[in-house]
Amino acid sequence: MTAINQIYNEGKEKQERIWQAAKSAAYSVGKDLTPGECIEALSAGGATRETLVTNYVELLNDKQSQISGIQANFDSFGSTFSARIEGKLSQDRELAGQFGITVK
Repeated sequence: MTAINQIYNEGKEKQERIWQAAKSAAYSVGKDLTPGECIEALSAGGATRETLVTNYVELLNDKQSQISGIQANFDSFGSTFSARIEGKLSQDRELAGQFGITVK
């Protein structure tokens, strides 16, 4: 689960770099335009911070929340499973003791 979260975090960082690269490219191509006009040109082509970063990050955040829930369920299952195994081992030791068998 940690590895998946790491991949999602890297994806978020990559999207931010893509947005920065898009702005840099727009500023280079539109040397005679103001920064605001460059951003408008990007927006006209569908490349906004919202479309390139915000929406993607929100999607990944939702996925990471789901992963956290799955991890919590998995941890709970592991604890319950371990407790039940220990309970069975205890019962087996007790039963073995009734027959004079010592179990470590």
